[in-house]
Amino acid sequence: MPSLTELLPLVVVLTAPFQQSSIPVPPAVADDRPSMTIAVTRRRHRFDYHVDNPSNFEPGPLVPHFFEQRYDADNTWISVKGEYRIGGSRAATEVGFTPRVTSSGSDIDTFFQPSGDVITSGTDGEVRIWSLSIQQWFDLASWRRWRFGITAAYRRSEMDFLPSDRIVTHSLPPSVQREPVGGDETTWSHVIASGVTASAPLAAGARWRVLGDLEALPITRARLNISLPLKYPGEILRQDTFGFSARGRLSAERQLGRLSAGGALTLGGSWGYRSSADYHERLVGGEAFVRLSSP
Repeated sequence: MPSLTELLPLVVVLTAPFQQSSIPVPPAVADDRPSMTIAVTRRRHRFDYHVDNPSNFEPGPLVPHFFEQRYDADNTWISVKGEYRIGGSRAATEVGFTPRVTSSGSDIDTFFQPSGDVITSGTDGEVRIWSLSIQQWFDLASWRRWRFGITAAYRRSEMDFLPSDRIVTHSLPPSVQREPVGGDETTWSHVIASGVTASAPLAAGARWRVLGDLEALPITRARLNISLPLKYPGEILRQDTFGFSARGRLSAERQLGRLSAGGALTLGGSWGYRSSADYHERLVGGEAFVRLSSP
């Protein structure tokens, strides 16, 4: 799990409303009544890591090397979101999780031998994956119909590799070898992101409302933890990457008194700042939700 230092961006977001006075949001921008939203989201989600580090395929000197892990994290998310006021500011907290499903994942190492031989070794098969997340928002200011704020999010994904074939290739001379291996690898992806938000109603009527939300998250830290009990008994290998994330959400809802229902489309991605330690993410989500507001 992340240390207190790694969670510092989230702490800053949580304490922000107590460090400054809030700026009222015009009634036309948002409904400030406390509310609870339950949502079901189907996400098409891919993420991968690329890390350069010296290593060796066989006992001997370290050689130039990189590994890449890729995961298909398509899943159904169930989330609960509460919107409220705290310290004079409008805030929201969302918690979500997925069931454990079987999907595809790979872990491939590439070694550049002094002889000129390029060796790849790894698995490309099935994994059991599940995720959970928490995100916090605070509004800080408004301008015309726009509302601006800050946010911090944390997502944890666990991947258990299932039995498959270990594939080893050589370039000099060209060859391919396969051998069955057990599911002796577990990995965890921890992503902490923080940044700024902007939202505005794009259309509003007596019953309907269309809302656009944008998030720019320039502080994104993705940590990959790797457990290989047969190769490294009792050890957890850790690799950190840093990058930029962005998300956009378009929602439409129909209000029926205190109850409203609607749908949303979300697009997002992450891009690493360094090619030698890179995290990349792509997601598309379709959501259906129901919101209950206080009287």
